[in-house]
Amino acid sequence: MGSKIIYWNCAMGVKSKLDFIKDLVNKNSPLLFFVSEAEMKTTDLNLINIRGYDVITSNSINGEFGVARMLAYVKSSIRYRVLNLDPKLDIVALDIENERFVGVYKGFKLPNGETRKSYFELILGTLKNLTMANMNITIGGDFNVDAFSQSKEAMDLDEWSIEVGLNQLVGQNTRFRMVSLTNGSTRVEESCIDHIYSNKNDYAINFENSISDHLIIKLSSSQNMLKKKEKFVARDWRNYSNSILQETIMELQEQMSIESLSDIREILTTTLDLVAPHRVIRIKENQLVNTKIEAIKKRRDRFLKKYRRSFNPEHLDMAKSFTKTLKKVVKKEARRVFQLKAVSPNPKNFWQTFNFAMGRFNSPITEITVDGKTISDPKEVAERFADFFGDKVKSLCHGDIQASDIDKPLRPLKISMVELRNSLRSLSNKKSFGVDGVPQNVFKGAMKVMDRQMLKILNQFCKNGMDESLKVARVIPLHKKGDKTLVNNYRPVSNLSVFSKVYEKCLLNKLEAELGGFEGEHQHAYRKGHSTETALLTIQAMIAEALDGKKPAILYSVDLSAAFDLLKPDIFEKMFKDKMSQGLLFAILDFLSNRKFVVEVENQRSKVVSLDRGCVQGSILGPKLFTLYMYQLASIIPDAKVVTYADDSYVFITGNSAQEVITNAKSCFLKHVDYLTKIGMVVNQQKTEVLWIGKDRPSDTIDLNGNVLNFADEIKALGIYINGNLCWDKQAEFAINKGKKLVSSFKFLRKYLTKDQFLKAASAHFYGAVFYASSVWFERCKGRFKTRFKSLHFRLLRTACKDYGLNRSKAELTKICKRATPEEWAKFATASKVTKIMRDEQPKPLFTLLQRTLFVEQRRCGFGKFFDGSKTTKGHQALQNRLACMKEIIEPWLDQELNDDEIRILMKKSFFNYLKI
Repeated sequence: MGSKIIYWNCAMGVKSKLDFIKDLVNKNSPLLFFVSEAEMKTTDLNLINIRGYDVITSNSINGEFGVARMLAYVKSSIRYRVLNLDPKLDIVALDIENERFVGVYKGFKLPNGETRKSYFELILGTLKNLTMANMNITIGGDFNVDAFSQSKEAMDLDEWSIEVGLNQLVGQNTRFRMVSLTNGSTRVEESCIDHIYSNKNDYAINFENSISDHLIIKLSSSQNMLKKKEKFVARDWRNYSNSILQETIMELQEQMSIESLSDIREILTTTLDLVAPHRVIRIKENQLVNTKIEAIKKRRDRFLKKYRRSFNPEHLDMAKSFTKTLKKVVKKEARRVFQLKAVSPNPKNFWQTFNFAMGRFNSPITEITVDGKTISDPKEVAERFADFFGDKVKSLCHGDIQASDIDKPLRPLKISMVELRNSLRSLSNKKSFGVDGVPQNVFKGAMKVMDRQMLKILNQFCKNGMDESLKVARVIPLHKKGDKTLVNNYRPVSNLSVFSKVYEKCLLNKLEAELGGFEGEHQHAYRKGHSTETALLTIQAMIAEALDGKKPAILYSVDLSAAFDLLKPDIFEKMFKDKMSQGLLFAILDFLSNRKFVVEVENQRSKVVSLDRGCVQGSILGPKLFTLYMYQLASIIPDAKVVTYADDSYVFITGNSAQEVITNAKSCFLKHVDYLTKIGMVVNQQKTEVLWIGKDRPSDTIDLNGNVLNFADEIKALGIYINGNLCWDKQAEFAINKGKKLVSSFKFLRKYLTKDQFLKAASAHFYGAVFYASSVWFERCKGRFKTRFKSLHFRLLRTACKDYGLNRSKAELTKICKRATPEEWAKFATASKVTKIMRDEQPKPLFTLLQRTLFVEQRRCGFGKFFDGSKTTKGHQALQNRLACMKEIIEPWLDQELNDDEIRILMKKSFFNYLKI
């Protein structure tokens, strides 16, 4: 099968033509699709994803205008390299094997300092450089130069193409525009401004009408550049079940003695090969095939053959008719397949299907570029990633690690069967695995008949240390953003052995029992009753108190580089040598020591890389250890209030005068950085943000530890924009823009989902994203923003009901969809958070704050009421000043006999009109 390349000027932006583009791609399945006049901003890129394709934009998206007017859809399954070009130009250039493909758009908008002549010369000079390579080259796009004219630019293009040996393949007009004349009549202007230049002689060129004023240009080549895997090997889980697994294990146990971890591992791998053997999966060109589709294809192809023999137009009409029918059937089948996956009892299947439809998936790593050299061999790619991840940590390390003087404990930890079974119960049924290849779901199922042997081995770990094979992490590079060929655009994702995870969970339970709450009141990560929202509410309460008291204050944030990777075991030992039992300390230090990792790319593994520090990325125990490691921070700067979430820290300093605040801030920052440096952390002072609270800011800058920093108008703390006067304009704009993008994406997705599925997805991916931490900011944002939020909300509900004609009232939409309005949700969110804080008595700072304003009615036991005992200033309200919503609760909400689900239902009935009786 040959390869197809498409060039098209969509006119007025990709977003306005997205449905047409997706249909065009699905119909033609091109190798490359260059789109001119794309008008894409960075924030728009997630809206235009197409399943099975990567989106590459011109570097102009990072240039003066922040807009890319040329983009390319590239099949995700091919290996390609993107060339880095001048950000002034709307040009995309890619190398695929020994071929170069270029998309050009010469717009009328000129960058600063460029004239029309100089801009064209810059484009032409770039094209000359691109065509100097000794390879097959194809260049196309909208040049805004009529190829049939005698203009200077047209002649320059002819001269260039002849000089570099390229042929102009377009021999007809490609743009047709209706123009009104002064006498009231109209005429069609025609021009050939879309050009294709190539040195390949096997291209067939076709033109197709479109919804823009430009023709679609299709190039078909007899050579197939799309090198896809025809088959791969995978586990066959179709006949797997826990009962079959357990029966097989019991049979093997009769033949083998189990004395060590390697014995358990051997039984599990042997059993796995029996109950879920490997099988070869062949990849078809189109996975969406059934007998009906195949039958329609055959009938269509039969009429096409008849037409080619007889040129009878009736045969061609019949073929076209079957093509239309085929398109309808394929769409119907796509929806059927989606629905089958969506109604699966496993919610993971639904979300995987949903994310794939939304374009949220990772394509395989086909090649990387290192020092200008392209590397495609998976083994070598894995090695380069291993070097990069290892060197990145080593470059940040300072201070040697001192050997531990902790000996094997005389009284080691003892793990009970109850603790083991609780740890097993918390494991999910994922099929992920570590370097030992034992999937998590298999291990969990096997422990029903092997838990006694496993318990014995875990207690051996507590006595003698972990098996060294469990300290090796299997790392998968995950693309973050940017060019997929650059290793620094990836982050490591660790897959640990399931044996290690169970042991970690047991240690975590022991650690909670001995040092629960030891991380301090300032830490909001990895703790029950704490979250990013409670951290933000605490910060808001501090700012509101300063504003209401008319006191100047400063809030600064500290950014740490690779914080979790730099935890020093010897420092941890010094901190907790006298604070936890010897058995637990030995187990933890042993867990942290001699860690290693290998990188895996396409089943090929790198060399083993050793690490002498870090709290094990991807582990269960690691995050808790890190929060304990940072517990002393608040005591190091007692003159300030500290709020932390994992490695994110926010320091609040107030005083009686502006000068006093600045002096205290400098002192605190110096102590803060010095403490972090001593425990092995690296502070990125360039990313430190400083916010002035209140009026009368003394200057525009502040000198912190030798760095002169500008005071920010807002800082982004844990995903929320916080203003020094608690004005939420920027946060509201940010949330509304996010909502607009999501509404557009959901409108496309609606045709594949039922109403209930659509609303289920909207709850998680729209409301969860747009109204994140709404209890912090929504109530105090301005009325004009609330109106826009309400508009977005009802646009989504109309999409759910397919009410595109605006036939239903808002009340009907609310009743049908059973969704609260943004105002109702904000009150519910605040009341729910307050209730949870009061019931859990966590976090302590917020509980203490709210307790001052609470009393319990004597006549109605368990019914709490709040009163506002502070002076409220408009726009500066703290949490305790926003408790009017609590008056709407219709039942006792402090009743400890009610569980969390019952409380949530109670809250919904109180605030959501569609549930009120």
